[in-house]
Amino acid sequence: MPKTPLTPMPFATEPPLAYEYDASHSGAMSTKISKDLKFTAVGTYRSYIGLMDVQSVSGNMQYSFGAINMQGALIANRYHYHRGIISQYGISGQIVYSFNPNLSATIFGTYYNSNPFISMAAFPFVPTTSYGGYMTVGNNSCYMNLGVERRYNTFEHKMETVPIISPAFKISNKVTVELPLGDLVKHVVEDVVMKNR
Repeated sequence: MPKTPLTPMPFATEPPLAYEYDASHSGAMSTKISKDLKFTAVGTYRSYIGLMDVQSVSGNMQYSFGAINMQGALIANRYHYHRGIISQYGISGQIVYSFNPNLSATIFGTYYNSNPFISMAAFPFVPTTSYGGYMTVGNNSCYMNLGVERRYNTFEHKMETVPIISPAFKISNKVTVELPLGDLVKHVVEDVVMKNR
């Protein structure tokens, strides 16, 4: 089964490529401590034109035994924007249980010491406290994540529930296209409900 990264889920945190400036840098170091234990450190720098620059570093421990895969991470983000600098620190974890090669269940959670609101334009690029779970159905070339996530909305200052609906297609060994449709489905359902009222 395809394994998702530890950081807040891709469908919740990955920004649209159209907004990202083409001057991103990243580096990673991975060490296999034992057969089942692995440590990975990642550092990234992203620049968003007219919004902010983001520096991130994280340390991730991954442990596998049998059908269970556990991950834990410490995360530090720094946002440079026109009003100054904001630092954000977090802890994240997830547990994946594989029932068989075509079906797995994942529970995850990330807690940040602060959930800053920089601007509406920067809103999609700043991760916030979240938790949830989903099922992954499919194989390595084509699969679907289905579940639910609770995450903090910094604009409305409250937790919100968002469905996880993410079909993914593996184009090559290094390229996988994932379509996070949860937010779109949520907004469509809300619009329909409001119109009916």
